[in-house]
Amino acid sequence: MIRAFLRHEGAKMRHKERWRRDPLDQGDPVAYNGVSHHFAMIEQHHRWTKPVVTISIGSSSRTIQEADESWINQNVNGRRHDGVVVCVQVRIQESGADLALATPGCSSGFGGGRPPNALEQRIIEVWNKLGLNTAGFTGGNVIAFIHQLKKVL
Repeated sequence: MIRAFLRHEGAKMRHKERWRRDPLDQGDPVAYNGVSHHFAMIEQHHRWTKPVVTISIGSSSRTIQEADESWINQNVNGRRHDGVVVCVQVRIQESGADLALATPGCSSGFGGGRPPNALEQRIIEVWNKLGLNTAGFTGGNVIAFIHQLKKVL
Protein backbone atom coordinates (compact mmCIF):
# COMPACT_ATOMS: atom_id res chain seq x y z
CA MET A 1 0.00 0.00 0.00
CA ILE A 2 2.76 2.44 0.84
CA ARG A 3 4.60 1.54 -2.36
CA ALA A 4 1.45 2.13 -4.45
CA PHE A 5 0.85 5.48 -2.76
CA LEU A 6 4.44 6.61 -3.39
CA ARG A 7 4.24 5.49 -7.01
CA HIS A 8 1.03 7.53 -7.36
CA GLU A 9 2.63 10.59 -5.73
CA GLY A 10 5.68 10.15 -7.98
CA ALA A 11 3.44 10.10 -11.05
CA LYS A 12 1.71 13.28 -9.88
CA MET A 13 5.09 14.95 -9.37
CA ARG A 14 6.29 13.85 -12.81
CA HIS A 15 3.06 15.20 -14.31
CA LYS A 16 3.53 18.53 -12.51
CA GLU A 17 7.16 18.68 -13.59
CA ARG A 18 6.24 17.93 -17.20
CA TRP A 19 3.55 20.60 -17.03
CA ARG A 20 6.10 23.09 -15.70
CA ARG A 21 8.66 22.18 -18.36
CA ASP A 22 6.27 22.20 -21.32
CA PRO A 23 3.25 24.38 -20.55
CA LEU A 24 2.31 24.82 -24.20
CA ASP A 25 1.39 21.11 -24.47
CA GLN A 26 -1.03 21.44 -21.56
CA GLY A 27 -2.98 24.35 -23.03
CA ASP A 28 -1.67 26.62 -20.30
CA PRO A 29 -1.75 30.32 -21.25
CA VAL A 30 1.29 31.13 -19.10
CA ALA A 31 4.73 30.19 -20.36
CA TYR A 32 8.10 30.56 -18.69
CA ASN A 33 9.03 33.70 -16.75
CA GLY A 34 5.43 34.90 -16.70
CA VAL A 35 5.35 35.55 -20.47
CA SER A 36 2.03 34.52 -21.92
CA HIS A 37 1.88 31.92 -24.65
CA HIS A 38 0.34 34.50 -26.99
CA PHE A 39 3.27 36.89 -26.60
CA ALA A 40 5.77 34.04 -26.90
CA MET A 41 4.19 33.09 -30.22
CA ILE A 42 4.27 36.71 -31.41
CA GLU A 43 7.95 36.95 -30.47
CA GLN A 44 8.64 33.70 -32.32
CA HIS A 45 6.71 35.03 -35.35
CA HIS A 46 8.77 38.24 -35.35
CA ARG A 47 11.98 36.24 -35.32
CA TRP A 48 10.83 34.51 -38.50
CA THR A 49 9.64 37.67 -40.23
CA LYS A 50 12.40 40.00 -39.11
CA PRO A 51 12.90 42.65 -41.77
CA VAL A 52 15.95 42.05 -43.92
CA VAL A 53 17.45 45.02 -45.71
CA THR A 54 20.75 44.50 -47.51
CA ILE A 55 22.85 47.29 -48.99
CA SER A 56 25.40 46.45 -51.68
CA ILE A 57 27.94 48.95 -52.95
CA GLY A 58 29.97 47.37 -55.70
CA SER A 59 30.93 43.91 -54.47
CA SER A 60 30.61 44.77 -50.77
CA SER A 61 27.35 44.01 -48.93
CA ARG A 62 26.05 44.69 -45.45
CA THR A 63 22.74 44.58 -43.63
CA ILE A 64 21.08 47.85 -42.70
CA GLN A 65 22.25 47.36 -39.10
CA GLU A 66 25.88 46.87 -40.16
CA ALA A 67 26.04 49.63 -42.78
CA ASP A 68 27.23 52.74 -40.98
CA GLU A 69 27.73 56.18 -42.50
CA SER A 70 31.50 55.87 -42.79
CA TRP A 71 31.24 52.54 -44.65
CA ILE A 72 28.73 54.02 -47.12
CA ASN A 73 30.74 57.21 -47.72
CA GLN A 74 34.03 55.34 -47.97
CA ASN A 75 32.65 52.95 -50.59
CA VAL A 76 30.75 55.50 -52.68
CA ASN A 77 33.44 58.21 -52.59
CA GLY A 78 36.30 55.73 -52.94
CA ARG A 79 34.84 54.20 -56.08
CA ARG A 80 34.14 57.63 -57.56
CA HIS A 81 37.72 58.72 -56.76
CA ASP A 82 39.05 55.59 -58.50
CA GLY A 83 36.97 56.39 -61.59
CA VAL A 84 34.75 53.34 -61.14
CA VAL A 85 31.01 53.56 -61.83
CA VAL A 86 29.22 53.38 -58.50
CA CYS A 87 26.51 50.77 -58.15
CA VAL A 88 24.34 50.81 -55.04
CA GLN A 89 21.70 48.14 -54.63
CA VAL A 90 19.23 47.93 -51.76
CA ARG A 91 17.27 44.72 -51.24
CA ILE A 92 14.26 44.98 -48.91
CA GLN A 93 12.50 41.83 -47.74
CA GLU A 94 9.95 42.70 -45.11
CA SER A 95 6.41 41.64 -44.27
CA GLY A 96 4.75 44.15 -46.58
CA ALA A 97 7.58 44.96 -48.95
CA ASP A 98 9.68 42.79 -51.21
CA LEU A 99 11.65 45.27 -53.23
CA ALA A 100 15.01 45.66 -54.96
CA LEU A 101 16.35 49.10 -55.83
CA ALA A 102 19.45 49.92 -57.86
CA THR A 103 21.21 53.11 -58.92
CA PRO A 104 21.72 53.78 -62.66
CA GLY A 105 25.37 52.59 -62.50
CA CYS A 106 24.30 49.01 -61.88
CA SER A 107 24.54 46.81 -64.95
CA SER A 108 21.49 44.72 -64.16
CA GLY A 109 18.52 45.20 -61.92
CA PHE A 110 16.59 42.59 -60.02
CA GLY A 111 13.57 42.86 -62.31
CA GLY A 112 9.96 43.12 -61.32
CA GLY A 113 6.90 41.12 -62.06
CA ARG A 114 4.08 43.03 -60.41
CA PRO A 115 3.12 46.60 -59.60
CA PRO A 116 4.38 47.88 -56.23
CA ASN A 117 2.03 47.91 -53.25
CA ALA A 118 1.48 51.07 -51.18
CA LEU A 119 4.49 50.54 -48.87
CA GLU A 120 6.79 49.71 -51.78
CA GLN A 121 5.55 52.77 -53.66
CA ARG A 122 6.42 55.00 -50.65
CA ILE A 123 9.92 53.50 -50.55
CA ILE A 124 10.38 54.09 -54.30
CA GLU A 125 9.22 57.70 -53.90
CA VAL A 126 11.83 58.28 -51.17
CA TRP A 127 14.51 56.67 -53.39
CA ASN A 128 13.61 58.98 -56.29
CA LYS A 129 13.20 62.08 -54.08
CA LEU A 130 16.75 61.65 -52.78
CA GLY A 131 18.15 61.41 -56.32
CA LEU A 132 19.22 57.79 -56.18
CA ASN A 133 17.63 57.27 -59.59
CA THR A 134 20.23 59.60 -61.14
CA ALA A 135 23.96 59.11 -61.74
CA GLY A 136 24.94 62.16 -59.65
CA PHE A 137 23.99 60.78 -56.23
CA THR A 138 26.36 60.98 -53.26
CA GLY A 139 27.05 58.88 -50.19
CA GLY A 140 24.97 61.41 -48.27
CA ASN A 141 21.97 60.58 -50.46
CA VAL A 142 22.36 56.89 -49.65
CA ILE A 143 22.65 57.65 -45.92
CA ALA A 144 19.57 59.87 -46.04
CA PHE A 145 17.66 57.08 -47.81
CA ILE A 146 18.65 54.57 -45.12
CA HIS A 147 17.43 56.93 -42.38
CA GLN A 148 14.13 57.52 -44.21
CA LEU A 149 13.74 53.80 -44.90
CA LYS A 150 14.00 53.00 -41.19
CA LYS A 151 11.15 55.43 -40.54
CA VAL A 152 8.98 54.00 -43.32
CA LEU A 153 9.50 50.38 -42.26
